[in-house]
Amino acid sequence: MSHGNSAQSGVVLLVLGNALCCSIGSADAQIKMVAQVAPALQEAPMTLEPLNRTQFFLRPNENETLKWKVQGTATKVSCEVRDYHDAVVASHELEVKGGEVQLPLRLAAGFYELRFQPGGQRYGVVALAPHQGAVDKFFAIDAALSWLETRTEMRADLVALLKRSGIGLVRERLSWGAVNPKEGQWDWETNRNFDALRQEYTRNGVQILELFHGAPEWTKLNSASTYPEQLGKTKASWQAMGKQWKNVWNALEVWNEPDISFGGEEPADQYLPLVKTINYGLSESGSSALVGGGVFAYFNPNYIQGAVKNGLLDQVDFVSFHTYAKAPSMEQIIGDYRRALMVKGQPVVPLWLTESGQPWKSGQERPTIAEDSTSALDITMKAVEARACGIASYFAFVYPFYVEGAHNFGMMGQEVSPLRSMAAYTQVIAELSNSQYVGDLDLKTTAVQRARVFAKGDDAVVVLYAENAKMGSSVAWTGDVTSLRGIDGRQLKRLANGGIPVDDGLTYVHASLKSLAGLSRQTIAAQLSATAKSARTKRPAASAIVLQPVLPKSVLATKQGYKVAPGDLATFPFKVRVNNLASTAKQVTVQCTLNDGTALPARSLQLAAEATEEVQWDVDLVQTLQKTGAETVDVEVTGKEQGSAIGSSLALTLLCERDLEAYLKNYSSSTKLEITDLTRWKRNITPIGEMKMSVVDGKNWQLFSTYKPGDRWVYPELQMPANLDFKGSQGIIVRARAMASAVVRLMVKERNGSTYFTPFSLMPADGGWHAVLLKWGDLAALPSAPPDPNGQLDLDEIVSISVGMNSKTDENTLEVSDLYVARNP
Repeated sequence: MSHGNSAQSGVVLLVLGNALCCSIGSADAQIKMVAQVAPALQEAPMTLEPLNRTQFFLRPNENETLKWKVQGTATKVSCEVRDYHDAVVASHELEVKGGEVQLPLRLAAGFYELRFQPGGQRYGVVALAPHQGAVDKFFAIDAALSWLETRTEMRADLVALLKRSGIGLVRERLSWGAVNPKEGQWDWETNRNFDALRQEYTRNGVQILELFHGAPEWTKLNSASTYPEQLGKTKASWQAMGKQWKNVWNALEVWNEPDISFGGEEPADQYLPLVKTINYGLSESGSSALVGGGVFAYFNPNYIQGAVKNGLLDQVDFVSFHTYAKAPSMEQIIGDYRRALMVKGQPVVPLWLTESGQPWKSGQERPTIAEDSTSALDITMKAVEARACGIASYFAFVYPFYVEGAHNFGMMGQEVSPLRSMAAYTQVIAELSNSQYVGDLDLKTTAVQRARVFAKGDDAVVVLYAENAKMGSSVAWTGDVTSLRGIDGRQLKRLANGGIPVDDGLTYVHASLKSLAGLSRQTIAAQLSATAKSARTKRPAASAIVLQPVLPKSVLATKQGYKVAPGDLATFPFKVRVNNLASTAKQVTVQCTLNDGTALPARSLQLAAEATEEVQWDVDLVQTLQKTGAETVDVEVTGKEQGSAIGSSLALTLLCERDLEAYLKNYSSSTKLEITDLTRWKRNITPIGEMKMSVVDGKNWQLFSTYKPGDRWVYPELQMPANLDFKGSQGIIVRARAMASAVVRLMVKERNGSTYFTPFSLMPADGGWHAVLLKWGDLAALPSAPPDPNGQLDLDEIVSISVGMNSKTDENTLEVSDLYVARNP
């Protein structure tokens, strides 16, 4: 979920610290693979090159021979075979003959690591039977081979291994601008061999969830725009792509993580016109590909609700999201998304989790055993939790070796052999494919945090999860079992006292469903699963009429809405672009309504085929604010095509800026915070920056910061007085100015370290003073901070407030004159 080289990437690295992956294929940028070669390999008298990569997945308890080409002077090679927990299970002395070395193996089921000397090269081996039976498309993977593996032979091996592992659905990335660089000009291959790779998947029976973000310049009216503005051209482009890959695509995600910097920090009403346009284009192409939208980087209720108001659920077959949180929080996260999307009058749609990973430290060809085991446990258990909670498809992130900064998310090593995470994911597919979640077991112990039960008929699999398990960990068990398997599929034995080992942190217990005592079917996961089963199976017919907001340049677009300066409130020019994507003329009427009930004059249009026209209303926002007593104005534009509703409306929020006095008048019991005592401020700045705090004019707090090249962020913390009571308050009022271009944010931290932040810029960074009312509900949980046990901001637990910025320049100044806790009388 990363953010490429965007000017705002620093703040995302700060505030989305666990969301650092998936700048893979951002726009048309090339991804630089970081190759760290261990010193031992650089100096070795021998290097090995496997004859192929498919040999690292072999049948258990059968004789197999693995082969390598040898370069160097060595005539003999030694190889240790180590198991999942690094115990040596075999040692081999091998001769190099004809420039080749052969390793005979006969391994019981499980994961193994081969360690060669001289040279120190390591390879992973998965000893599991090829997948049998119907492929369960719940189990998917983010393959990203379009970017992360461009070697033809290696791609072929990796795709074949997906089929062998029972993975029938992969997530891939497409550069729209490379495939369709100019209107009517096509390059289906490009230097990344897009089409050849997709045909390789098809030959192996693996379907694709396609992903893109970044739009060609020829689809825009303004090169600075994030999304396409020429929707007719956009429709034609995706109609052509739908025809080209109609036998390849299982589904298409529209954009990637529009709720963060990939979406230009803009509200959902800018994103949805693209969703609607692609929906229409694919429908016209004859493609049966599912359409997915949302593709949320993290849980931001305001952005999600904005997407729903703008018709997201009417336009898609599924809503997707990403998470890099730990497995125990999955039930809460999935529940949060379900609740945010459960809007009265709106359908239930399937949820897809299209990025779910757990990274290891970069700088090494393969992770340490501890890191590898942690990744394996978390990725696998999140798949278990997703299955139990009704997620329709789960995509482990990411298949090939992939370095991003300090993290590596790969499930294969740099030498392209499996890690423990890949072995564990292959085994969970074998264990749970085509099974149903039926409930939890209450084992009345703290040794395990979960005991999820899945069944096919009377054949049950109990997944025991012990997050902090160590060697020798076990759980008491009184019933019969058919068999026990470790996280990697190796056979386990019950202990002498009847207990079940959970050394891996995850154990599969096979038993008769009827024999399980203490099975609870009334669980939160069961409720979420039941909701998922009621989901709509197909999106409605697409409308040819798409409405786009056109805002004046003076407004600041944020994910919460559009900030309107005080001088623009009396006569605000609100413009809408009405697009007819159809090949026939349309008669359309559009109506604009404000949240005070005011219905502005309707506008009738006679739109020619594939034509666009704009309509404008001049709105008195001051009058609406006076009538509602609110600080925002909600605008809804609906349309009718020859008397029938066009299907989905345009809904947006205008954040009407007032001066400080107006806010304090409305919140007359507000508490002013002391900001000039510099001893109460705690430094917090990127390692590439320097910061200096000072007091200006005896009353204003000023923050000056400078940066070397890189991510430029600074968020000092103001410690709250112990006697300050936030209970009953509505939010924060701040008056500030940023002297150079920046994204200005505010954060609050709870006593337990959980942090909530503004997932948008507080104000324009134009050197002018701006007053802002920030309500507590506008804050979102900071994914990189410790998870909040109750999942909500607790006002009585606030210990600090951070005011800072992600600077877009190497030198910047932020000044705050006033900071209040907002309270009504």
